[in-house]
Amino acid sequence: MTLGVEYKFRYTVSNDVGYASGYSPVLVTYGAKPPGQMMPPTTAIYQNSVMISWTAANIIDDGGMPISAFSLIIKTWQGTYLASSSCNGADPTVVSTYECFVPLSELLAIPYLLS
Repeated sequence: MTLGVEYKFRYTVSNDVGYASGYSPVLVTYGAKPPGQMMPPTTAIYQNSVMISWTAANIIDDGGMPISAFSLIIKTWQGTYLASSSCNGADPTVVSTYECFVPLSELLAIPYLLS
């Protein structure tokens, strides 16, 4: 399969007597794979938030399909990672602008305790 190319499949069944009278619904799939790991983002203080941004160049391998969502996870003071409640990575604006804003108040509180 070629990455990014749409493939359509359908099938019919048979037995020793003959073939079925119809075909299955069409299955559409793409020659694609999950995207590869991204390069590190950049951060900047913007008003009362931290702006986390990246560029299309940060996406080394999109797997042959456009990126549909990002997931922002932040390291806690305990060394674990949690998803940010302030950044909806499926939001079309986040996907298209390659940036997300996380309030400083979220980062200064438990469990992050950014100092």
